[in-house]
Formats: sequence, structure tokens, C-alpha cells
Amino acid sequence: MLLLEPGPEFDLLVVGVTRAPSVSMTAGDPIYLIAEVRNVGWGMAPSGRHNTVYFEVDGQQTGFAVGEDAIGPGETVRLTASEPWLAVSGPHIFSAVGDMDVTVT
Repeated sequence: MLLLEPGPEFDLLVVGVTRAPSVSMTAGDPIYLIAEVRNVGWGMAPSGRHNTVYFEVDGQQTGFAVGEDAIGPGETVRLTASEPWLAVSGPHIFSAVGDMDVTVT
């Protein structure tokens, strides 16, 4: 008989990144990045360090957000950066990375 260890009960996926305000920005404006995080696993994701998202602008880390609440299977939450990014002129790529420290194995 072959016994397999189950994978993690929860599986968090960043499904989108937005910013606030979402209208035109001017250099120096404080911009808050917001990540939409979905639990695509079958178990409850606990609150705290497992729900940490790191935000990047043009590939450079600019901040993070820590989920204060547990995330149920199929649920999506919005996590807002704890500090704003100060806008600079020009086009930019906004992104978010979950589990950068590989705390979920």
C-alpha cells in the first residue's frame, strides 16, 4: 500500500493588483497598492505570516501587507500595502508576490 502525504490544506494565489487612487497620478502622489488574494486550496488559510504579500513597482519591492483574517476555501480578500509608494513620472509595472520567504511549504 502506498500512502501519500497530503499537500497544504490551503493554496494562496495573487489574482490581481490595483492601486488607490485609481485615477491619474502625479509625481509625488502617495499610491497604495492592493492585492487580491484567493485561497484556491481546500482548507482554511490561517491569519498572519502565511498571508503576507510583498508589493513591487518595476521589479523593486516597495512594501507589504499581512492578512489579519483567515481566508476560507474559495474566498478572495484584498490586502492593502501598509505604506504608500510615492509616484514618479513615467509608465510603471505594479505586481505582488505571495510567500516570498517560502514560509508555506
